[in-house]
Amino acid sequence: MDRRLGFHFDDRTLNGSRLATVLLLAIAPLTAPAQWSNDLFTNASYWGDGRAEVNLYDAQLMRETQLRKGEVLVIVQSERVDPTTLVRVDDPKRADAAGAIRMSLIWTLPLGLVVEQASQVALWRTDGSLARLSLVGTDSNGNFLRKIEERNHSLTFTSESYRAVAAPSPVAAPSGNSLFADELPWRVRTIDFRKPPGEFEVQLASPLAGTTGVEFKPARISWRPSERRLEVTVRHAAGTDLFSLDQRFPYLVREWHLADGSILKLKRDFKVDYWNYKQNGDRERAFKNPMLGHPD
Repeated sequence: MDRRLGFHFDDRTLNGSRLATVLLLAIAPLTAPAQWSNDLFTNASYWGDGRAEVNLYDAQLMRETQLRKGEVLVIVQSERVDPTTLVRVDDPKRADAAGAIRMSLIWTLPLGLVVEQASQVALWRTDGSLARLSLVGTDSNGNFLRKIEERNHSLTFTSESYRAVAAPSPVAAPSGNSLFADELPWRVRTIDFRKPPGEFEVQLASPLAGTTGVEFKPARISWRPSERRLEVTVRHAAGTDLFSLDQRFPYLVREWHLADGSILKLKRDFKVDYWNYKQNGDRERAFKNPMLGHPD
């Protein structure tokens, strides 16, 4: 059973041989403990410009014991959503709309003659809890869909692919300081860095795509400042993940070294209305505009 933290897709796992390890941003309605801060969720001055974070990572992702080169696109934006359906609300007069943070991860990875493609979207409430996750992808043999939804304070995991369809199953998170491994790329940015450096324990669930069920195990998260970065270490049952973050808000992840040997390095970050950059040449135009980036 493959329990690594990281990007991996092998849909043969639905047949019971080896489970996929796709980076998911899993859902758990948690109350943020003392170690976490909600600043990134609720900072009006940061999100109030209406623009999104668009971060491009050079990636070396481990596949079949080999590192494969690709690019990972991460988009994070603040949204107003319907409190029941969690669908985005564009009407500024909608009084009952709830605040949320949406993150999308998109990648295409060449694998010999074929490619691995995946897109996932996670939605967080502004109290720090995750409300919804969806993931679609292909291994060039066929497509798959996985999703977690919350209904009436209960979570349900559903999986469908060209190989098998699994019956919806409930997901239960233990009370207290628990989270999913798939949350780490976002949650490490929400550590309360105003407190002295140290270490704290969490109950960490293995990646949802890497197990037939959700199992929480003890893990330890620690951080310390270096010359220019904040270094976050996550020690868990599958190994150790290392994150290097900016020392200043919004604490962008500059590098991520995964337990399986995969490496992501930020090559360009933007704060931009990306929906207005969809024409030929707009990528080059954005790269040439220094005003679209975060301060280094």
